[in-house]
Amino acid sequence: VDMYGGGPDKDAAEKKADSLDLDMPFHGPVDHAKLDFSHKIFVNPSTSEVLCTTSAEALAMGKFVILPSHVSNDFFAQFPNCLSYASKEEFVGNLFYAMTHSPEPLSDQYLHALSWKAATIRLENAGCIPEAEAQQMQEFLSSEDGGVEIPLPPLIESEQRRKQISTTFRYTRHRYRQFRSRLSSEVLQNKVLPKKLREQVATGLEQQLDLDIDQIIESPKLRLKLSPAELDKSLLELYDNVSASPGGDVLRVIGGGGPVALQNLYMRRQARK
Repeated sequence: VDMYGGGPDKDAAEKKADSLDLDMPFHGPVDHAKLDFSHKIFVNPSTSEVLCTTSAEALAMGKFVILPSHVSNDFFAQFPNCLSYASKEEFVGNLFYAMTHSPEPLSDQYLHALSWKAATIRLENAGCIPEAEAQQMQEFLSSEDGGVEIPLPPLIESEQRRKQISTTFRYTRHRYRQFRSRLSSEVLQNKVLPKKLREQVATGLEQQLDLDIDQIIESPKLRLKLSPAELDKSLLELYDNVSASPGGDVLRVIGGGGPVALQNLYMRRQARK
């Protein structure tokens, strides 16, 4: 077995192979084109390489590729020369099959699947939003309820103190609602005020602001009545106003943009001349 490639674990892997007295020379990094005719089997046991170009290169060169059955290798499973394994026994069986058989020639369909054009199409499809979802998002952002919700840290860290405050709040709210209810009843029975006015006042008194005080204290949220696009526009306008102000260069220096601030200051002085 010939080992190719580098990385931070190369030396440790080589020492491990030597300690087990394995016939496994480590050749370091090499151009895959140099292995075109010398090898017909590529083994990649990694489950951490989410985008493994070496597997794609080996398949494109018409080699057997032996990979673990893993979500990061799902794309390669469609190729006839890709032999996936889920156990040590399956790995041994796949390796024996690859050593005793010849890889199948790649069809035009599989060659296209390994091209950059096909990869670009897959990327576009993965990033596309269905029309129904886009319409639903547009309706939400254009509605009065559209906005941005930002989680904030707890207002009060102590759980015991939060319980005390919420208990007091609920008791006070209950008494206040009883008072509003009695007041609403008295307003409706009063014959001094016009009937329409009495009904309007009673309706206002019966309205209740239902707040979950426990949630507000423990995990408050800042809700901005702006759509993301409007929020971006407002932030850009704020940045332009601040950066164009006399203190803009100071903020650039504090933010680590010293050379830019000095260049901007120089341009301002030149413009005044």
